[in-house]
Amino acid sequence: MTVRAFFFREKPFDVTGEAYRDEGEIRAVADDSELPGLHPQLLPLVARNESRLDEGRVICDPMEAALLVLAQKGGVKAGVVAASLRRIAELSGVGQGTVNALVYGEPSRGRLPLMQVRPDTQRRLLAVRFQAAAVPAGRRVDATGTRRRLQALATLGWSVTSLATRSELAPRALRRALTSTTVTAQTARAVDRLYAKLRAEPAPHRTPGEQAAAARAKAAAQRAGWRGPLAWDDIDHDPDELDEAAALEQPGSPAARVDVVAVERAMRGEQLPLTALERRDAVARLTSRGLSARCIAELLHTTVRTVTRLRASAREDAA
Repeated sequence: MTVRAFFFREKPFDVTGEAYRDEGEIRAVADDSELPGLHPQLLPLVARNESRLDEGRVICDPMEAALLVLAQKGGVKAGVVAASLRRIAELSGVGQGTVNALVYGEPSRGRLPLMQVRPDTQRRLLAVRFQAAAVPAGRRVDATGTRRRLQALATLGWSVTSLATRSELAPRALRRALTSTTVTAQTARAVDRLYAKLRAEPAPHRTPGEQAAAARAKAAAQRAGWRGPLAWDDIDHDPDELDEAAALEQPGSPAARVDVVAVERAMRGEQLPLTALERRDAVARLTSRGLSARCIAELLHTTVRTVTRLRASAREDAA
């Protein structure tokens, strides 16, 4: 049993690889399709999974094993998750039992993952930030920041070929990074260094060939809706929803209107597209009911970081 394809946010994705082995990856069907960060969706496939794999042999349920392999192809591996949780507990000062309960719950007692934590626990956990420099070179990590850096450079006219001449990465590796949910830590670090060096530098325009390549890169970036370096406050962690923020300043735009019915449905846990203003309204209303940021994030199918950011924005507007 193997997962071959799936839809997420109304976009199709293919899954490569055969049988119960983690050789393969998740790819967008459309080459210019923005890959979302899939780790939050893949983590439950590992956290609540009772199956195990032993050199391709299934121990327990075949369907759960297929989902486990899917998570591994997306960069979420059971052993790595366990080690990461230990490191998070160490860095945050939060007890290992609490961290495990947030992710796994207590399956032996039939308890689901925790829905609420104390404010101090939340503050400590959110203060822990990912550091790619500490990850082994060959380990796969989330590709969101890597993709965004390459896309931002494309808006400046940097083509894949021109980027390859200025880095240790081949053009094929750079193209794959643009359409993968995960990359190796080595690739992530290489793209980070490249971005730091070129983000304030325009693409070369010395020859007609360079001018044509830059024009093609800019046109492709514009068609795909990619954002430049100045669009990001935190290119690794800013949520995807920020691309709607500019529309809020235009009163006549669809993003500036609130669909009350859509907000009510989203607050009940239905997964449907919301504008930035509708999402902010839903967060405010759920907060007023005393729900935690984690609970709100689960109901609205977003991240805890997004909920925290929207709460902070609402407090600033009220001040």
